[in-house]
Amino acid sequence: MELVPFTSGLRKHQDFDWYLRVSQTPGAKFHFVPEPLVNLYLEEDRESITTRPDWRFSLDWLKSSRERMTRRAYAGFISTQLAPEASLQGAWAAAPKLFWEMFRRGKPDYMDVSMFAAMWLMRPSFRRTLRAWRHPHAEKQLA
Repeated sequence: MELVPFTSGLRKHQDFDWYLRVSQTPGAKFHFVPEPLVNLYLEEDRESITTRPDWRFSLDWLKSSRERMTRRAYAGFISTQLAPEASLQGAWAAAPKLFWEMFRRGKPDYMDVSMFAAMWLMRPSFRRTLRAWRHPHAEKQLA
C-alpha cells in the first residue's frame, strides 16, 4: 500500500484502478481464492461513492486505463460496470456507443454480450427477483 497507494481524488473505480497499477509493479502477485467470498449486487439501494451511476466518468476512466488491461478485461468492464450504470441512468443512447466500444477496443465473449444485453433489457427489480430465486439465502442475510 505504501509503494502503490490509492489514487487520490478518484471518484469511482478506486479498487480497479489500484489492482491495475499494482499488477504492473515488479514482484507483485495476486492470489485467487477458488470460491466466492462475497456477492456484490450493483443494483442494491445503498448510497456510496462507488454506487453513484456516472457512466461517462466510468467510460473516461476505462479509456484512460486501457493500456493496463487485456482486451477481455476491457470488454468485461463495459458489460458488468458501464452497461448497468448507463441503464440505471436511462441513457438509452449510450447502448450502441458502449456496445461498439466493447467490440472496437475489447474482446468480448458470449457471456459479455449476454450480460450487456441483460443490463439493458432486464430492469433492476427483475434482476433482484432472479437473484432471490437463484440465491434465496442471500436475500435472507440482507434482511
